[in-house]
Amino acid sequence: IRNYDGTDLGEFRRNLAAYRAVKVSDSGGLETISADINTTSINEHLNLVRKDLFEMGGGVDTQNHHTGNTSGEYLKYLYADLDLDCNGIEREFQSSLEQLMVFICKYYQLVTEVDYSEEVVEFLFNRDIIINETEAIENCVNSRGLLSEKTVLANHPWVTDAAKEQEALRTETGAVTAEQLTAATEEKNARRERETKELVTEADSGVTIPI
Repeated sequence: IRNYDGTDLGEFRRNLAAYRAVKVSDSGGLETISADINTTSINEHLNLVRKDLFEMGGGVDTQNHHTGNTSGEYLKYLYADLDLDCNGIEREFQSSLEQLMVFICKYYQLVTEVDYSEEVVEFLFNRDIIINETEAIENCVNSRGLLSEKTVLANHPWVTDAAKEQEALRTETGAVTAEQLTAATEEKNARRERETKELVTEADSGVTIPI
């Protein structure tokens, strides 16, 4: 602003806000000053800050354009830092739960007079991770004949319960389990024994047995 007609800056702000006008004298005037924003530099700076944050936090940047159609080995490498953090958290939880088990065993020893301190307790932590399902299924198919069917089903990404899946496959294919085959064999042998006993009984009673 040049040659402002007044001395009160508060009045200047009120006039500018209410009337959108400024009083000036003689050759006075008003010009706006603005700074040009370099969006390219700002975006580069934000991308660097984002990358540093994920590296410091050990996370996975889901906006990374390299996380599209990738192999299972690359996904393992991508989640390596996150797995390290999970390992540290798991160790802390394991230690805390072991201390809790000492308290629980002592409590039951006082209440029930039974000592459970020698019992072995194992705490398992399940982890979910993104995998390449196509590659995992191909590995399961290629492993058939080398591994048991139960092991192959347990490592299939679509199977949550290998035992139930085995039972469903037997039901669909009509396959006979070893237990069913044993039961059928025992029943057949028992039937033969009953027939043999009946023949011997009839022979002792004088009944002619045709041959």
